[in-house]
Amino acid sequence: LVGCDDEVIDASIDISMRDKKKQKGMLKGWRKCKCKTVVDMPQSCFSTASVGKDESCDGDVDKDPSSLSESGSEELPALVKKLITLSGSLPKADERPGALLFFPGIPGSGKSTLCGAVSTESLCAKLDQMDAHMNDDGKISLSKKEGANEKTGESNSNFDRPVIVRVGDAVKEKYWPLVKRERLEHKPSLYVADKNSTPTVWNTIAEVCAESRGVFAPVLPDSAALSTTTLMFAASADGSYKREYVFPFSLQYLAVCLSRVLQRPQKSHRGKLDAATDNACMIVVKFFCLYKGLTADRVKETCEDMANEAGTVQIGSDTFFITVPFFVDNSPRDLPKDLHDALVDAIQLQCKVDSGGQADGAPIMSEIETRLRSLITSQLDML
Repeated sequence: LVGCDDEVIDASIDISMRDKKKQKGMLKGWRKCKCKTVVDMPQSCFSTASVGKDESCDGDVDKDPSSLSESGSEELPALVKKLITLSGSLPKADERPGALLFFPGIPGSGKSTLCGAVSTESLCAKLDQMDAHMNDDGKISLSKKEGANEKTGESNSNFDRPVIVRVGDAVKEKYWPLVKRERLEHKPSLYVADKNSTPTVWNTIAEVCAESRGVFAPVLPDSAALSTTTLMFAASADGSYKREYVFPFSLQYLAVCLSRVLQRPQKSHRGKLDAATDNACMIVVKFFCLYKGLTADRVKETCEDMANEAGTVQIGSDTFFITVPFFVDNSPRDLPKDLHDALVDAIQLQCKVDSGGQADGAPIMSEIETRLRSLITSQLDML
């Protein structure tokens, strides 16, 4: 900091006392900058300094600070020498690409359970059993390691990246701006966004990945859950005209998610979505309807398009999808007719509300909420 002592500041500001105090505060704010060190230098040491007059080093200050000659002061060469020493000790920036994992899904899909088990330690423990490596270009190779000893307490993994798991319900500020800031601060990190990521934020996520050199990595349920549902709803008062609606998830997936939300103990969920929430089932249905118009294939295609348009880091030539098994059995059982019909009615009502076709859906929503809770509770063993 040059010329930032009180005497110089007072002499340079010719304004009222009230404004002077504010101006001094702003100038002194530089002292709060995050840096290696802060050095105060008087302005006088620069007034007579000349650079590059020492022909023996061709005026290269980086090589020889003594090439700075000034009349009667040794402060400037000493400062330059100190800055060169400090610069050499700074750690090199880690420019390896990282990854941003996010969950296109709905409440009850299991993302928080998965995220709760993710840490640097847990990944290293798993990778110790695998031949795994993330190259500098983001390429991942993974295979079972022969003769791996699962009982060793030490990690031999070459996974040296920070793991950040950010729980959406625990964040008090706007979530995705926070994710962007942390990704830019920790570019090589494996960042796990524990939040339901509906299609409205996919483009934002892709842009964050592009700016922070991160792999765009959606975590999707397997094909038994990520399976297109097609429904026909009446679009006229007399029912003579029907309209087709598509959703990327199966009704069995929706039913299981509802059962998990209703099995959360009352007032236990940080996001206030559990058995104590009056309209818990319809909130889950609302999330399901946010994917209206997308087939299962279109979910992947849209993610790929957004990742490519934003210019995110690619693994090979394809977007990196992570697929997670959802059902205990790979082929879920058909839903009972009464539960199936209740889910369809709930989806139809939510679509009407979203499109403005249902002026006051509260009474019928309450009725369907009660109906869903009763049917889901009666089918917990099957679900």
